[in-house]
Amino acid sequence: MEGEGIVSASFSSVPSLDISRAYCAKDAASFLGMTTSALNDRVREGVIKPIFPTGDRRYSGYDLARLLHWPLSDDPLDYMPGKSPGRLGERPLRIIR
Repeated sequence: MEGEGIVSASFSSVPSLDISRAYCAKDAASFLGMTTSALNDRVREGVIKPIFPTGDRRYSGYDLARLLHWPLSDDPLDYMPGKSPGRLGERPLRIIR
């Protein structure tokens, strides 16, 4: 189909990219501005890899952001939610019924 773009109209409403999440192939492709089949070609080329080596095809938001050239540190753990410093060492509350 000549004159047709790579990205179809169904990708027009893209949610914001959260680098601490994992995304399915369809969402990952939409963030990168390509079709799912083009994403699969990039996976075969080794440009992007799924989080899990077998089975579930989810892609790291951190890896997607790096492909989009976001200014990120080299350690993805810098962007993972951590414990609140005010609650370190406190015991969790028990619910008594």
